[in-house]
Amino acid sequence: MGHIDGMIRNNFIAAGSTALFATEFGFDTGISLGQAYGAQLYHNTIASTTPPFSGIERRWENTHATITNNLTTHNLMDRGDSATLAGNISDAPVLWFTDIPLGDLRLTSQTTCEGAGAPLTENRCPLDIDGDERPQSPPQELTNPTNSLASRSSLRERELGLPTAKDVGVVPASSVL
Repeated sequence: MGHIDGMIRNNFIAAGSTALFATEFGFDTGISLGQAYGAQLYHNTIASTTPPFSGIERRWENTHATITNNLTTHNLMDRGDSATLAGNISDAPVLWFTDIPLGDLRLTSQTTCEGAGAPLTENRCPLDIDGDERPQSPPQELTNPTNSLASRSSLRERELGLPTAKDVGVVPASSVL
């Protein structure tokens, strides 16, 4: 066993550097599970401007994972594992993201993943990457004007004096799924 009962949640992984892609190994995968029993992946966003081997890879027969509400620009690769999948979007167009090379994975108005997420049991991921409360029923943040990210400011953006989602008209991808 490589790992037992780990959780990977609320991560943004962006690959858009030509220098990275020019290396011997490039960008292989965003998240790789090998011999990971009981692994849980929730609300991760993986975007690459050049195709990797996989967005999320899971391999070996001892890997048993729950993979829910992840958004990737590339495939979810099954290499002999056992996994429960729900609410994931793979092969998302790069146009859905604000600026992958700069690591800005907030969604643009071109996204069509609104409401695609699956409900999570046991409140496994109550906050999004910005520290905002995530709806536990079907996602409503983009359609409910009283609870939209466009009407709230990210704590991190406010603390750093950066433009908020409201200012630029986009929302973090991890809030949608």
